[in-house]
Amino acid sequence: MRVSFCLPALLALATAGCSPPQARPAGPDAPVAFSATDQARFAEDLSRRTFDYFWDTTTADTCLAPDRWPSNPFSSVAATGFAITAYAVGAERGYVSREQAAARTLRCMEFYHDAPQGPAASGVTGYKGFFYHFLKNDSGHR
Repeated sequence: MRVSFCLPALLALATAGCSPPQARPAGPDAPVAFSATDQARFAEDLSRRTFDYFWDTTTADTCLAPDRWPSNPFSSVAATGFAITAYAVGAERGYVSREQAAARTLRCMEFYHDAPQGPAASGVTGYKGFFYHFLKNDSGHR
């Protein structure tokens, strides 16, 4: 008796996925090839705009880099790491002087070195040498 009820259900499940294949939309004929000059120009533009993003959106005194943009609800230690890397790239490529990049990086290191640490739920930046991932933009605390 049970088999007679289960068999139609199993048959329906087994055939539910059986449908004729759908026609796939035609893709592009061939990938677009860019010249080496165009590729270099694109890479330079991307590098410059990435540097400008971190230089312009990261606070100079605390090095708090926004986790998101243009909404900037909080900063992120990971984004700060990208900002510090961008400063080195910017100095290497001549976007800013080495002195400007070094000064901003030093301020970042001093901020995190001097920031309060502890297990508290707020008012601290990290604990035992590790930094909390998300920090408030105005204070650098969680």
